[in-house]
Amino acid sequence: MAGQTNVLTNGAKLIGEAFIFPGSSLIVEGRVGTGLLHTLAAGVAGAVLGPLGTLLVVANSYSKSVNDQSLWELATSTAGQTGGPGAQTGGPGAQTGGPGAQTGGPGAESGRATPDAAPRGKPA
Repeated sequence: MAGQTNVLTNGAKLIGEAFIFPGSSLIVEGRVGTGLLHTLAAGVAGAVLGPLGTLLVVANSYSKSVNDQSLWELATSTAGQTGGPGAQTGGPGAQTGGPGAQTGGPGAESGRATPDAAPRGKPA
């Protein structure tokens, strides 16, 4: 039942953003300042870029309301996640590619040798 409530709430937020005014979902949540900034930004973006500018601000406001992240934050947080299911990014020894993918020589992930692998260029 909680999932249905979430869907209905998000639907109401989307309708408010699209048909009442941009930033309304944030204002309803109590984030009045952020909501009013989105309303103002939608007016400026609409004047400069036309309907596309307004649409981008509406989408950003909705994203901020639902995910607590702006579109830019969502784009940058997912930009480094490539390689399909199971891929890991960042950190020493990170894997890239699909599940179980390795790069580098034997016993190495992303070119970093494991302690039991022989050093490169020297006989084992």
